[in-house]
Formats: sequence, C-alpha cells, structure tokens
Amino acid sequence: MSQCEFCAKDDGNYDFGRDCCLARFVLHVPTKTMRAGYLEWWMKKYGRERVDRVKTLVEQAWAEKLAEAKKQTLGHGK
Repeated sequence: MSQCEFCAKDDGNYDFGRDCCLARFVLHVPTKTMRAGYLEWWMKKYGRERVDRVKTLVEQAWAEKLAEAKKQTLGHGK
C-alpha cells in the first residue's frame, strides 16, 4: 500500500480524502462490526468504487501482515 505522509507517521492523523488513510483507519478499528459500519457509511458517502478500492488496500495489508507473521513464526522454529 502506498503511503502518504500521514500513513508513514501512523500517529493517529488521517486525511480521509486519501484511500490509504481510509484503509489505515479501518485497520485500526477494533471490531468487525465497527469496521463493517464504517464501510457501509462510506459506501453512502463516497460510493462503491472508492469503498472497493479501500477494501482491496485493507486485504493487501492483512495479507502482508499474515505473510510477515508466518515468516517470523517459521524463522523462530528453526
């Protein structure tokens, strides 16, 4: 995921005009129900196309975190 200056700092500041910040925000929301609620609200506010882009960024970020966790786990098992 390409990062803007807000995402690079990851200090709780967001520019909701940027897809990367929306995705980072979703990644920090603690519950699945809350994440779904934000995505539904954004669907009404920003439209399906933008929400789909954000969902793709979130999926990519989770895949990267999972791959890193697997790499660390496999590395410690040796």
